[in-house]
Amino acid sequence: MRLAAWSTLTLLAFAAGCTTAAEVDDAWDVVDGKGDGGRALAYGELARTKVGPALARVIEGLAVIDDDVRPDEPKAVRKQLAELRDYVDLFAYAYSTKHGDPWRELRDQLDDGYELIGAFKDLFDRQGVEDPAAARYDEDEVDERRAPVVAWTEAFLDADAREAAEAYLGAPSTTKLYPRDRDDLSPYFWAGAELEPKLSRSGLKNLGRLSRALLELAEDDYDEVLDLRDLHEEDNQEVFHSFRKRIRGQVRAVAYFPELVDPEADVAAQLATLTELVDRYGAVNDLIARYAAAHERDDDDLEDELEDEIRDAWRELRTWQRDADIDDVLDDVHDALRH
Repeated sequence: MRLAAWSTLTLLAFAAGCTTAAEVDDAWDVVDGKGDGGRALAYGELARTKVGPALARVIEGLAVIDDDVRPDEPKAVRKQLAELRDYVDLFAYAYSTKHGDPWRELRDQLDDGYELIGAFKDLFDRQGVEDPAAARYDEDEVDERRAPVVAWTEAFLDADAREAAEAYLGAPSTTKLYPRDRDDLSPYFWAGAELEPKLSRSGLKNLGRLSRALLELAEDDYDEVLDLRDLHEEDNQEVFHSFRKRIRGQVRAVAYFPELVDPEADVAAQLATLTELVDRYGAVNDLIARYAAAHERDDDDLEDELEDEIRDAWRELRTWQRDADIDDVLDDVHDALRH
């Protein structure tokens, strides 16, 4: 079932609340600028400030998708989709499951859109050029990958589906947490950390607890990542991708919620290093995507060339990580997150 089939979602917005009261800690996590001691936002209240506005940005950004869109053009809206999907993941427990699970359907649809737009955008990214005018395409391949992007966008922006999504995502419960099957959750947030939010903690304190746990997992994985070789082979890519996505998720989380970082802890340089780490991993990932495309086309010469590029780029990146003391950087950021 997709959004267009949700005939009851507008009613579910009114079911998202409940009469269960929650104690919210009045502590450091005050987002109104009044300082410590004010009333902190509950988990669902924090969701209300983030998810609806992110959805509005995605709806506006999708205007770029039409029958003539080129592979370099959806970059901005894909980032907006990633942010919305992150919020939907982070605040999953605030959304009602009393009448089915619209959250899961929406989450699946966001994931579909992100992947479809990514596959379309890869037609540009894999060429390794900066200027879109320098890109050269197989127009049949462009048409083939554009069609599902356009179809997905039309379904997502369907008037009834859009109204239902706005109503549901705009009304997280501020007093209740709904149970979630971990198999439905992102492995890079709650499911990966094997944690759940608590009503006894405010929204930011729940997210701080989650971020600390995920950074600990990244630290545990770090040595295994450095031991990886032959990244052009698919069997060796899982740990690489998981580490990259876990770090990327935490860089984004701090960008979304800068209040998580203790103001007395100066970790600006460490966060900049992690941002660079994500970018460097992304560059290697682009080479891997180009290699996979060459393999699919049986372009043996390009495969050999890219295999060497991947090996050299990964060797250079491993050296950079050691020189940058990434394990210490992860530890510093972890310790700077407020409790």
